[in-house]
Amino acid sequence: MLELRDLRLILPDMAGPVPARLQTWAWFAIAAVAAALVYLLSPILAPFLFAAVLAYILDPLVERLAARRIPRALAVLLVLLLAVGALLALRTDPGRAFVLARAIEAPTLEVLGRTIVEQAPKQPQQNLAACEDGYRWADAQLQRSAA
Repeated sequence: MLELRDLRLILPDMAGPVPARLQTWAWFAIAAVAAALVYLLSPILAPFLFAAVLAYILDPLVERLAARRIPRALAVLLVLLLAVGALLALRTDPGRAFVLARAIEAPTLEVLGRTIVEQAPKQPQQNLAACEDGYRWADAQLQRSAA
């Protein structure tokens, strides 16, 4: 029968420091496995990532509404309706993209600008009219908030 003193002769001392090269390779292996899991699970993880980014972007607006004594559940509902409406407006009328981004202070002005540049030649009169309407609306909103 093996005793503890026999095992100490067979097994190396595990209490000593781990060599730096071995530790580096272990971290590379862990990173490779994590990257493979993310790649393989990306269809499942994508909606969660989108939801996390959306929550991060919209949280300050919810906090502002909650600070004005609007119940948090109602504030979340209002912000979500605003976000869905903004996405639908951008999808149906790219001419208002810049005005809408200015109104909600969206951080994606570069993407919105690209959309305008791509869509503007396709519908010049409609986009011009939409921009004029949007500028009038934005001006009215700014004047109302300044008063």
